[in-house]
Amino acid sequence: MNVQLPSCRTALFHSSLFLQTSRLWNSLPTSVQSLGPNLFYSKVAVLICGKSHQVLHLCGVNLRAMSWLCMLRLSHSPLNPDYKYYRLCSCGLYQTETHILLECDLTRAKRQVMFNSIRNILLKEQVFSLSQLNRLIQAAWKRILLFGHAELNRPSILQLYDTVCDFLSTALTYL
Repeated sequence: MNVQLPSCRTALFHSSLFLQTSRLWNSLPTSVQSLGPNLFYSKVAVLICGKSHQVLHLCGVNLRAMSWLCMLRLSHSPLNPDYKYYRLCSCGLYQTETHILLECDLTRAKRQVMFNSIRNILLKEQVFSLSQLNRLIQAAWKRILLFGHAELNRPSILQLYDTVCDFLSTALTYL
């Protein structure tokens, strides 16, 4: 059940999310492909969130925030620095990943709640000491927000993921 890939004339389309996901789908074993898109999607939702797709809707998970988190992870969001046009944030500065995640004054209070929660997770799991956490640079924080940390266990990763999605739910009101 391979997906037929269209021919590409530009490098931009060659690296597009559509072609990348199609290539990934085609590289999956046939036993996984034979599940079909709906069953595959629900199994991925269970793998990522520990809940089925139908349960995600009932538990109040913000699917828009989840999709933005995925786009940010894949660098396929309008906030990507390679994106053709920058938009202005409601605060008057350009919307970039770094601005939305780490700098915007409009989401400062919610971001502080998110950082406190993530600090507690990282300290509880003894991934960083308090002095190491205080010295983390923006790039390291951005990576932790989008991808977590290799030394975190699954419940902590899910907790971090929920915290970031909760923050994105607020931040998306300014996009």
